[in-house]
Amino acid sequence: MIETPAGWINDGAALERVFDRKNFDGSIAITDCDVALAKAIDTLATS
Repeated sequence: MIETPAGWINDGAALERVFDRKNFDGSIAITDCDVALAKAIDTLATS
């Protein structure tokens, strides 16, 4: 079995990482970052 990196959980089938964003506003902020990253990757892929 592969060693589980620090801060990750290994349930035997997948690695999982939980980010505690403290509240709703924090959750929205991380989602906004995900959207920006996805748009940047899409732009690179279609260039």
